[in-house]
Amino acid sequence: MTRASLVAVVFCILAFSWFIPAAPLPAVVSSAADSATRITEKAVWNPASDVLSDIRRKCTEGDPAQHEACFLNVMKSTGASEEAMAFVKEFAANGLAYVRDFRDTGRVDIAYIEYLFRANDLDGVLLVNGTPPIIDVDDYKFLSQEDLRKNDDYAALLQKYPKVSVFPGDRYQTGEPKSWPTADDDREFHVEYLLQDGCHACARIGTLIVGFVFDGAGEFHGPEVLQVRLNPRSDDAQPSVRKRPGIIESKVGDTFTIPLEANHTTGYSWRLAQPPDPAILKQLSEKYDEDNSGVAGAGGVETWTFQAMAKGATTLVFEYARPFEKNVPSAKTSKFRIKIQ
Repeated sequence: MTRASLVAVVFCILAFSWFIPAAPLPAVVSSAADSATRITEKAVWNPASDVLSDIRRKCTEGDPAQHEACFLNVMKSTGASEEAMAFVKEFAANGLAYVRDFRDTGRVDIAYIEYLFRANDLDGVLLVNGTPPIIDVDDYKFLSQEDLRKNDDYAALLQKYPKVSVFPGDRYQTGEPKSWPTADDDREFHVEYLLQDGCHACARIGTLIVGFVFDGAGEFHGPEVLQVRLNPRSDDAQPSVRKRPGIIESKVGDTFTIPLEANHTTGYSWRLAQPPDPAILKQLSEKYDEDNSGVAGAGGVETWTFQAMAKGATTLVFEYARPFEKNVPSAKTSKFRIKIQ
């Protein structure tokens, strides 16, 4: 076997191990590290490339237990802050890495890290300062096959691509992941992953978008599959998007509609569980168009029209119920996340 072939095999094995299915998760998942120390921009360390090369040469020699001490000694000699070195110590159980950039997004923030001694996927993204204090978005516990199969679109994809595997997306660009506030003072981070046909070096199938949801107090409420988007170069050119909850993106000043199938002949119609904040989203109209097939009892479509008023995000929950029935649960609901840029 040639050296190039051996490297390719090792690369595939290392990458493939990332998505090993894990046990089902509780509502709140343990963090990658357990610390009460708040991470800020003071934890950022920006060494010169020759310093990193020097670390990778010097600090891989001898007893692995000494690698961390060697790394910290070099950091200190280059003027790294106490906060930067404190992060290395706290995160060391997960791999030697440093904070290369930081983005303040409110109650929960984003730390961009670089691993020192990985063969590939050197960059990582952590959601920090919430509860738990550090969440590694690429911890496979958040993407177990059991949880992913609960999403209809992913389950359908698995039927066509039985070997589909999930790998980290771009973790270098500091504009990702997107951070969205909601009307309930929650915040969610939309993290992108790559869908490959078996291994990291295999054919690209598409993209997976997962939402990491936190409440206003910064408590993590778990991951949620938001979208399965197929690669347009594959046989399935059209993206497959989960309809419930749906995702609607708009711009300030623009209008958009939400069509909902209904049948008013049964007495049922759609209603909003709670009106949107008019400062963010304004309802313009609501109308019902009957099916013109002439069939008795045929249904129709309710069309709800809204105007985006300000940047932000909110959630619309529609309930399908009979208005004259009091204290009776709705027959069904439909949920949409509205994101305004």
